[in-house]
Amino acid sequence: MARIVDQGIQTGSAVGPVATSPLEQYGTLVCEAAAKVFSALCGRPVRLTVDRTVPGSPASLPSLVPGSCVGMALRVSQGRSGIVYLIWRADDAIALAQLILGEEPTPGAEASADYRDALSEAANQIGGSLSTALRTALGAPVTVEAGPVTALADAGACLEVFRDEPPAPMLCVASVTREESAPGEVALIVSSSLLPETDKTRRHDDVSVAKEGTVSATSAAAGPVPFAPLAGGERASSNNGIDMLLDVNLQVSVELGRTRLQIRDILQLGPGSIVELDKQAGDAVDILVNDKPIAKGEVIIIDENFGVRLTSITSVADRIKNLR
Repeated sequence: MARIVDQGIQTGSAVGPVATSPLEQYGTLVCEAAAKVFSALCGRPVRLTVDRTVPGSPASLPSLVPGSCVGMALRVSQGRSGIVYLIWRADDAIALAQLILGEEPTPGAEASADYRDALSEAANQIGGSLSTALRTALGAPVTVEAGPVTALADAGACLEVFRDEPPAPMLCVASVTREESAPGEVALIVSSSLLPETDKTRRHDDVSVAKEGTVSATSAAAGPVPFAPLAGGERASSNNGIDMLLDVNLQVSVELGRTRLQIRDILQLGPGSIVELDKQAGDAVDILVNDKPIAKGEVIIIDENFGVRLTSITSVADRIKNLR
């Protein structure tokens, strides 16, 4: 887990080198979150390492990330608001999607709806992990929600995303490595509103225009850099995010089966009526968490109460298909 200090970011993880600029701070946190999520979903190590920051804008992206791309948007809200946008080379993104779905990477594959759904599931989890990291770093509530995953003809097509959110004048480039594959690159674009130095400069300019000659006290009060040091300077536990959710109650239900009835048949139901379901005796029942299937099992009796013995857990691929 990264540790934010006033001068920059210090990290004890293997994700990348020490980051000093606000853009590198965001880049390191995003890389840590993405590496953790993709490694878990793909079932093999995936590393994202902040490589460099370069001056530029979305218009200059085609030279950094040539060819067709896949865009992944993360919207930050509460406290500060803006967009964190990841531009993946299409081959790298599709290979990750194939691994998530239990397939072996196939060069030249298209960004199909199933692959985009797999990447959307990864983006949702990256957003949750990044929310926890930013909340720890900033000492304030932060929400990161995943936006659409989009196939782009070229990287410059992401300009549409920043129509109302001016991007920072610098871009962050990270390397992507996984087993038995050549390293790739992903570009990171951040809204200028998310970077404290950029926002501080903008507010300082506004004050200077309104009150010329009153720079000293006013500009100093333009706003502190929001990255607060963590107490004691200790690395936060990697389980902080899930620990905060352990007491949350979820609705668990068991579904014996389903059927469809016409309204006239429903009106004729009464005591003793029999409704035939779409499952046969002995078929596995579905276990749902918040109405989403996560497992199958068989009904058993425990001390005169019904119970369910789990026989299989729904795979990541099946959970992604259930989202559509």
